[in-house]
Amino acid sequence: MSGSDLECIDSKQIVIISGEGTGPGTIEEYTGKRTVRAIKSRLTRERCYGERWARAIARHGENDMFGQAVGVNVETGELITFPQA
Repeated sequence: MSGSDLECIDSKQIVIISGEGTGPGTIEEYTGKRTVRAIKSRLTRERCYGERWARAIARHGENDMFGQAVGVNVETGELITFPQA
């Protein structure tokens, strides 16, 4: 996602994935404000000053040609497979 920190995320489904070390982490539905600023604030809290890792994935459009849900990393804009909660 590019642009202003106040840019709205136009996605009906956003998940936060967070964990410790190299584990798979836990997936949680994000229900807060749909702005980049609000999501980044939530990720900062999840990361606990570097003790944990966290990322936010927004559902993006249709499924890919393999039937997998497509997502976009809110911070980097990278397209990835959307995790199933």
